[in-house]
Amino acid sequence: MDLFVYLLGWEIILQKLLLVGALFFGVTFIFGSLGAFLEGSLIAGLLMLIGGILLLPPVKRLIIDKNPSLSRGKITAVGSILIFINVLCFIR
Repeated sequence: MDLFVYLLGWEIILQKLLLVGALFFGVTFIFGSLGAFLEGSLIAGLLMLIGGILLLPPVKRLIIDKNPSLSRGKITAVGSILIFINVLCFIR
């Protein structure tokens, strides 16, 4: 029983760390998109803005509430792919 409580505690800590990480990267990429807009790159700014928004946990919850067939992992993957495409194509 003690092992179960111990593992459950680590699971909660891991969930909190993933939440903080998702918030950090989401906000970071949103601010990065503002920089891309100021630099004059509309497409790069839009890709990074959409990717950053998709990484935010409250947005994921809204999307899942409207479309329950999607999972958090799929939404995170789409956001990450948009950011990755942006980095490959538009960063000089």
